[in-house]
Amino acid sequence: MFTRTLSLSTISRTVQLNVVLMLTAFLFISFSTSLPVQASSMSHWVGAWGAAPAFENSEDFFRGTIRQNVQLSIGGDRVRIKIDNSLGKNSLEIGAATIALPGSRPGEITTSSLKKITFSGSHSIILKAGDSALSDPIVFHVNPLSEVQISLFIPRAVGLITTHPLARDTSYISSNNDQTTLASMSDIYTTHQRYFISRIDVDNSHASSLVVLGDSITDGKNSTSGKNSRWPDFLAKRLIKSGYNYGIVNSGIAGNRILHDLPVHQFGPSAISRLDRDVISVPNLSKVIFLEGINDIGLPKFLGLNDQDVTAEEIISGIKKIISKVHENNVKIYGSTLTPFYGAKFPGYFSKKAEEKRIKINHWIRTSRSFDGVIDFDLAIRDSLHPERIKEDFDSGDHLHPNDKGYKEMAYSIPLELFN
Repeated sequence: MFTRTLSLSTISRTVQLNVVLMLTAFLFISFSTSLPVQASSMSHWVGAWGAAPAFENSEDFFRGTIRQNVQLSIGGDRVRIKIDNSLGKNSLEIGAATIALPGSRPGEITTSSLKKITFSGSHSIILKAGDSALSDPIVFHVNPLSEVQISLFIPRAVGLITTHPLARDTSYISSNNDQTTLASMSDIYTTHQRYFISRIDVDNSHASSLVVLGDSITDGKNSTSGKNSRWPDFLAKRLIKSGYNYGIVNSGIAGNRILHDLPVHQFGPSAISRLDRDVISVPNLSKVIFLEGINDIGLPKFLGLNDQDVTAEEIISGIKKIISKVHENNVKIYGSTLTPFYGAKFPGYFSKKAEEKRIKINHWIRTSRSFDGVIDFDLAIRDSLHPERIKEDFDSGDHLHPNDKGYKEMAYSIPLELFN
């Protein structure tokens, strides 16, 4: 047997090398674990819910806790919340925030599921007017189509606030001290608006984001409150059932137009001006569905805004700008035909001239090949004998907005091949 004798100098060098390797490994592990969790290169954020803010449109908000229930379009192992003061005129302070699963009764949470929301490690944040912020990632597993409750404590007066005016769900508000961790809030009043949260993302490596950009028809006007029966909600259910992995962000604002916004604050910024904020900024965006233009046709006459009356050609020009901007970001955009509105119960909204504009725009959408695909919502819900009208079974009663059945029909008319 051959035995090798090592010199003292060799042993010393070996020990030194091992020490250096151990220290290097220790420092690497220590540094890695001290990094904020959002720095992980393994994150793949996808938009799972959205509520685009309009201009300041609600009462002065002094202080209190707001609890809001939302349904996420897709699941994931972590979530993050976007707090939005982008259109606010004053600073917004969030004193505390939590996320939890709903409790057994409306407005309640399951406290065992509760997680506190932080911003760069802090439980509070102050957003200057015009700012927005993403929370730190929260380890919080959610399944597709699951509901969560977001509670925000506002410790000081905000003044006139911006909201998403058409929630189609109930928000619970108490003017008492911080109640974000309580199962049931006390001294509450309810509203049907969204406050200060504009998007929720989930960490899901198998999915991408789909934004639906539109007006009240996308926002679910006249759908059943609390039932998640807007057409994007039905589309989310359909995609999940069919095995597609898309998180849907609803960027509809009731009353929204392509070309104009003010003077009506609650109708929000025009589609063109809010495109970056509500669409392009969404992480891992792969597709956009666009349904807008009917208010550009009908609202000017209804509101007496004759100086904002526009032609079909001007509306088409605006749509082309949106298509171009989306394509610049290597994202596909599908165009939806404008749905019928004969007899709309808003004086001056419908006219023969207005219908001619709708027909001209729809012809361009169907035939121009400007979009990456066409979704024919007009064909899906119109009366076959009177194509200028919504089919009676799908009409909510105002002859402009569908009912739940009509919204479902719209979602199920979308060709699934678009998502391959």
